[in-house]
Amino acid sequence: MSVVPTSVPTGTRIWLAAGVTDMRKGFTGLGALVLVTLARN
Repeated sequence: MSVVPTSVPTGTRIWLAAGVTDMRKGFTGLGALVLVTLARN
């Protein structure tokens, strides 16, 4: 595994979730899934 240094502005919130991801949905489909999941919470 490699580490890539990056600059993230102070106060930026990053959310990570471990689990299986179906990349066949593409980024549009995955983004929609995130919005639906966040709306439930």
